[in-house]
Amino acid sequence: MLTFRSTEQSYEVIGNPSPSISVPTHWSKVILALRAPRGMDPRKTTEREVSLAGFVMPNAVIPDNAPLESFLVPGTPCCVTVTQPGPCLVRS
Repeated sequence: MLTFRSTEQSYEVIGNPSPSISVPTHWSKVILALRAPRGMDPRKTTEREVSLAGFVMPNAVIPDNAPLESFLVPGTPCCVTVTQPGPCLVRS
């Protein structure tokens, strides 16, 4: 389970005077990846490796060489996989 602290921020809005539209200061992204375990035919197994990572990025220019890990939300796994049996969710 992910837990986030609540903070207060002020932010820019566009529109004069109304309706005002908020301009986000950050973008959040979650990546969920499923695949069959290595060496197994995805058509012959219902097992899947599940990987999950959450990211928060500023709504600003990000250098091309910025490492993706610098935007990783603390406490979310990155490059951690678990095998979870279940119905086949991905068809090849």
